[in-house]
Amino acid sequence: MSPPGRAVDMSSDISVLRRRTNALAHTTIDRYVEASGLYTPETVPEHLYRDSLHTIRRFMDTALLALGDPGLDVPEILRDELARANDRAAEGVPLRNFLHCWQIGADTLIEAVEEQLGEPSRSAPVVVQIRATYDAVIREAISAYERTSRDTITARAGWSSRWIAHFFDGAVSPHDDYPGEVPEDPVVVLIHIGVTVAETTGSDQVRTIAGTRKVRRTRALLQRHLGERLWLADVREQSARLITSSVPSELATAVEKLQELHSVPVAAAVAQAERPEDLRRAAQEASEVLEVAVQINRTGCVTSLADVALEHHLAHHSMSLAVLQRRCAPVRANEELLETLNVYFKTDLDRRQTSEALHVHPNTIDNRLAKIRQLTGLDSRHLPDLMILAVGVKYAVP
Repeated sequence: MSPPGRAVDMSSDISVLRRRTNALAHTTIDRYVEASGLYTPETVPEHLYRDSLHTIRRFMDTALLALGDPGLDVPEILRDELARANDRAAEGVPLRNFLHCWQIGADTLIEAVEEQLGEPSRSAPVVVQIRATYDAVIREAISAYERTSRDTITARAGWSSRWIAHFFDGAVSPHDDYPGEVPEDPVVVLIHIGVTVAETTGSDQVRTIAGTRKVRRTRALLQRHLGERLWLADVREQSARLITSSVPSELATAVEKLQELHSVPVAAAVAQAERPEDLRRAAQEASEVLEVAVQINRTGCVTSLADVALEHHLAHHSMSLAVLQRRCAPVRANEELLETLNVYFKTDLDRRQTSEALHVHPNTIDNRLAKIRQLTGLDSRHLPDLMILAVGVKYAVP
């Protein structure tokens, strides 16, 4: 804090500097635009040379006034400017960019002070006071920014959650009702996230904080890996419902990273919608696939219906049947192979009894089973493949 006499001695210098704050604020914005690398002369947002310039000018003027009145509550005086500045948080401006503009403003003012006061013995104490004022303002700015960011994220999450619910319920038409661009081939991704230790220990407050932190970290990881392909996202403590514009190549990596991040099992199911209006069916498919994946402990990877068609069929007599039938289509299209396989099942996989029932040599049965393996990739000697063949050909028999 400067002695009272010093403030009086510098009153004329402070007046000169206050008259320069408009030009200094312009210099600040010019430097910020140049240093950020975010803009071209044609793409500089209007708010920079309007709202942001006004905020920086007010900060400089108030910081100079505080030199003569150390008890001045600068953050309180700048409350309205800080509130307007936090509109940038709602617009998604990164915190580092937000702070960079403030830092350039403080540096620009300090340069002007040093130039105006000349000797370091006069300017050094003033610079210290300006930096203290800057620190107080920036602490309040960061706090307000973070509050705004949290509120914005919460609002966006709620908005996404409502639209996802509408699409999955089939309550609205994506093209007719959604206020924005709709992917032509949307993909439904459902994720199950295990319960962390932190979510089950400690007080209610500790568990709540752990859950909130888990949601925030999950959302950030998904956004980082899926990027622009992530259309809508509803993230909760133990689940995530996503709609992407296509099947993201990074989805499998994201699931692996989620499992590492939280140190709990993470299962994910994916289903392609043929068109936006098909989201309800795709959501139902993904839900059933995820249920199977969790039941059989298929975690750390992305699961589609084709991956668990047999298991799904055993639990759901529905969509998976068509998948299994397509897999076994070459057998179902060949009367000789189909008959051989059905008799093979009826004789409890006894090749000799099968050959006797069909009046052929046992080696012929071996050759036909080998032909089935060649056509379908399913080996009747392996139990999982045998089960797929059993289900896949059953419905071809009258």
